[in-house]
Amino acid sequence: MRGYEGFDKIVLVINDDGYVEGGLNFVFGVAKIGGGALALVFTKRLRGGEQSLYHLRILKEVLHELGHSFGLDHCTDPKCVMYFSNTIEDTDRKGPGYCQRCMARLRSLLR
Repeated sequence: MRGYEGFDKIVLVINDDGYVEGGLNFVFGVAKIGGGALALVFTKRLRGGEQSLYHLRILKEVLHELGHSFGLDHCTDPKCVMYFSNTIEDTDRKGPGYCQRCMARLRSLLR
């Protein structure tokens, strides 16, 4: 991508809604699983509540999409940042960190 040479990963935070083909009505973010350099996070549906909650939601979605870009799939642990968020409540419920299983997988992928 022109203008971003020298970066391994790029996350664009977009102040709008995001949609993908294939049956999903909207997404909080998107990234190519395993090796993709670009991730997108869409903030329109992350709004609401206090500013700190909004920023925490963005952080969670950035970490989630970066996880995908490094090769992580969705996690079954609802507290893991790699858990699939179908609703804003799912995003609020999960933590801003990777569970032990996803962290171990991430470490092995980064070696």
